[in-house]
Amino acid sequence: MVGVEVTGDVSGYDRADGTLLWTCPSPDPLRRFAWGAPSKADGSVVVGDQADLRRIDVADGSVLWRRTDLAPHHNLVSHTAPLIVDDLVVAGFWPSPEHPIGLSLDTGDNLWTQAAAESSADFRKTKRLLVMGTAAYDAATETVLLPGYSATVAVDAASGTLTWVAEHAGNYSATSPVVTDRGILVTVVGRGLTMLDRTDGHILWDLEIDSAAPFPMQPYSKQAGSVLAPPLVLDDTIFLPCLDGTIRTYSLDGVPLTSVSAGVPVAAPLVDAGHLLIGFGLDGGVFAMDREALL
Repeated sequence: MVGVEVTGDVSGYDRADGTLLWTCPSPDPLRRFAWGAPSKADGSVVVGDQADLRRIDVADGSVLWRRTDLAPHHNLVSHTAPLIVDDLVVAGFWPSPEHPIGLSLDTGDNLWTQAAAESSADFRKTKRLLVMGTAAYDAATETVLLPGYSATVAVDAASGTLTWVAEHAGNYSATSPVVTDRGILVTVVGRGLTMLDRTDGHILWDLEIDSAAPFPMQPYSKQAGSVLAPPLVLDDTIFLPCLDGTIRTYSLDGVPLTSVSAGVPVAAPLVDAGHLLIGFGLDGGVFAMDREALL
């Protein structure tokens, strides 16, 4: 197991008994942060922020490559994790650089240099550089999907060029898009869910979800809202945990199905554990719900 601290320290633990195996310390705990979870690939993890991005061997904690030239240090950054697709490492960081980053998993070298430079004006002009969350990958269209500011951004995985931008409701959102057979499912924080077409990003359906809580629950808002976590999609059902303590289910067409109380606000996605769905409440507790009971 690999754990990461906000200060940038990375540690490896024995999965059987939790014994500490190695530690890869941060070179500067006050300026080299790691807000996102480690992304695993080929016996390694990629972790860090735009000022210090590292690939670390999980066998011994050695640094395979490190990039400290992608952006200057920022005290306030987006809490994103790298997306890894084969040899491609994708990171879309806020507030800089001005375009998504595509690196080689093997060497850490830039893969999208020219394409990113050509697209950077588009990102600056429309505030789409505000990529707040971790990217997702659509294998069918070979595009990388980034949650932006009031928009979802698609770039070509091979070149990094801007493919399409889907503008929709919502401002700040650090929730990753979810790729389904019907389209791209987007969490609009504080408001609801939106399904986008996979080819050009046009809106297929938009669902506003009322909150059962009479007060604001989502960040940076004075209005009541319950949607923050990304949904879990299993078969043809959307399972959406909400900040008002409700687990809601929907069809892939956006039709409401059921609503069950979890008894605690939920800000993290549900985890599929076979016939059970595991959730994490804001009170620090862990709960399990029978999947069939939610349908």
